[in-house]
Amino acid sequence: MTHVIEDYFCWVYTFFKWNDFHTNNRSKGEKMKILHNAVVITALFLATELSGNLQIAQGESSPATCNTALKKDPYLKDLSYEGSGRQADPKRFDLVVKETRWNVVDAKPEKGATVAAWSYNGVVPGPVIRVTNGDWVKIKVTNQLPKKVPAYAEGAKTTDTAVHFHGVDVPYSMDGTPPLTQPFIKSGQSFTHEFQIRQESGIHIYHTHVDTEIQVGLGLYGTFIIEPKPAEAIPCDREYIQTISDANGYFLLNGKSFPSTALGENPSNLVKVKQGERILLRLLDITASDTFHTMHTHGHYFKVIAKDGAAWPEGPKMDTLLITPGERYDLMLIADADRADGKALWPFHCHVLPHLSNPDKETEHMDMGGMVTVIAYE
Repeated sequence: MTHVIEDYFCWVYTFFKWNDFHTNNRSKGEKMKILHNAVVITALFLATELSGNLQIAQGESSPATCNTALKKDPYLKDLSYEGSGRQADPKRFDLVVKETRWNVVDAKPEKGATVAAWSYNGVVPGPVIRVTNGDWVKIKVTNQLPKKVPAYAEGAKTTDTAVHFHGVDVPYSMDGTPPLTQPFIKSGQSFTHEFQIRQESGIHIYHTHVDTEIQVGLGLYGTFIIEPKPAEAIPCDREYIQTISDANGYFLLNGKSFPSTALGENPSNLVKVKQGERILLRLLDITASDTFHTMHTHGHYFKVIAKDGAAWPEGPKMDTLLITPGERYDLMLIADADRADGKALWPFHCHVLPHLSNPDKETEHMDMGGMVTVIAYE
């Protein structure tokens, strides 16, 4: 219980500090709105963390994820590697930081929905890094950004960069936080992270830790997954990753806003299911702005099986989850909703209503945009 209370008061302090509540920069009306938002988030926090007096199990050996060797997320591609993972032959990955043009809404590039991004290996989010507990890894990061800050990177102070492995147990010198734990990676330079995976399976994040708000907002983030060994896995049928972020006023799932998340020829994260399947939904929030999200499923409940990469065997059952920047959740959803004569499209979206539209407001889908996808029965 103590860790829950500590987390709550830490969040309260951060929330009010982010919103300049303690200064005279806010009007009375603005402060009342901030207080209202704080009350709403507090209610959701208590429902999530304290419901049924449940606590995250400490030191549990239960895996946080299921074995998805044949059923991985079909949209976010895994980063290829060489090596076996042994100490003498570590798994070797390459991340290249470079400029990229990125469509956040594929159907409307002329409407400002194509952004100038900084990316890992040319995609936003970056490719998924998958490893197994016990693996030895080497991750080489090469900075191919220009030496001077481009004009489009408004607010950016530098093109120096670095990679931090958020939630992953690494040695101090591999933490990726210049100037504290390693040098800056300047344009044209590289840095190699070397460490052993020494923790239970779960979902984490890798992201820049230089000029962080700007560089993360430009696209420098990705998913880091520690897989369970086959004998330790719990059963599931499919995995879907939902990377929550924002860019240029668009709220994104896997780098896209609705309708590109779920409709059209190449949706970014349509959740396809068959009746009765066990679906692993993996949520991670790397939003660069000072906001929060409440992810809600229509027609389904889900069970929280892990938080921040730690197994939660007695996690709560719910249909709306509060998630804030830096948090990760593994959810188990049973595809047991009404299929509407064999097929159905059940919405899965953020319930913070301003996050359900795009800034241009021009769409053939009744002004729906932002953080919306669907659970589609096949």
